[in-house]
Formats: sequence, C-alpha cells, structure tokens
Amino acid sequence: VRKVQNEERSSELRDRISARVYLIALGAIATLVAGLGIAIAVPLFVRGSIANPLMRIEGVMKRLATGDTSGEVPEVSRAGPIGAMARAVLVFRDSSMEAERLRSERARSQADIARQRRADVQRIAGEFQSAVGSMIDTVSAASTELEAAAASLSEIAENMQMLSVSAAGNFEQASDNVRTVAAATDNL
Repeated sequence: VRKVQNEERSSELRDRISARVYLIALGAIATLVAGLGIAIAVPLFVRGSIANPLMRIEGVMKRLATGDTSGEVPEVSRAGPIGAMARAVLVFRDSSMEAERLRSERARSQADIARQRRADVQRIAGEFQSAVGSMIDTVSAASTELEAAAASLSEIAENMQMLSVSAAGNFEQASDNVRTVAAATDNL
C-alpha cells in the first residue's frame, strides 16, 4: 500500500514539476521574443532620430576641419541636444572664418619673429663655438699635464720596485748573517 501511495505522490509531483517547467519555458520564450523586438526597435529608433542627424553634422564638421566653410549646417532649427549641437557647429563655422583671417595676420608676424630668432640662434651658435673651442684648448692642456704626471708616477713606481728588490736583497743578506751568528753561537 505504501509503495502505491509513494508512486501516486511521485506521479503528482512529476506532473506539477512538468507544468511549472512548461510555464518557465513559455516565460523564457516570451522574454526572448520581447528582448529581440526591443533589440531591433531601439537601434532603428536611435539611427533615425539620433545617428543620422549626427552623421550629417559630422560631415559638416569634417568639411570645416579641412577649411571648407561653405555649405549649410543641417538640423539648426531642431530642438534638443542635436539642434544645440548644430547651432554650435554654425558658431564654429563663423569662428573658423574669423580665425582664418587672424591666422594670416599671425603668419606675417610669426615670419618676422622667425627671422629674428634665426639671427639670434646664429649669434648664440657663434658664441657657443667660441666657448667650446676655449674649453677644448683647456682640456687639451690639462690632458698634456695629466700625461706628464702619469709618466712621473710610472717612473716613481719603477724606482719603488727597484728599492723593494734591493730591500729584499738586504733583508736576505741580514737573514744569512743572523744564521751565521746563530751557528757560531751554537759552536761556542
């Protein structure tokens, strides 16, 4: 009896679990379909209302970057951030035309400044060359003195070596004398 009751309970639990799994699967499929719908709709909306106008404004900005101030700026009458951006590009275009005028004036003054700088650089280079020549002469003289000092030190080292050899010979002679005296003392 107990076995039959357990089988009935297992069967009921299996049926409930199957029903819940079916509902979860339906929910997952519905969520997936809704997500795909949103994933398709949002990019289309963004492209039509944001991306395309921005690309048109970008085209004008690229022309302005190359110095082409001709042509109209699109989306100027539009409200919102894109319209504000278009109006900013319009101000930028007008400013670019004024900047070009100022650039030509500045180029003339910079050419004058560049000529003056070249003259200053040539003058400084001449002074530098003179100073470096003087330093080279000083270093050359110091090098000659250093070479003489090195030769003198070498000679002193040779003399010290000869004195050391002589002292070693004297020490050897003294050692022999001490041995002779010691032998004579032993004989006495």
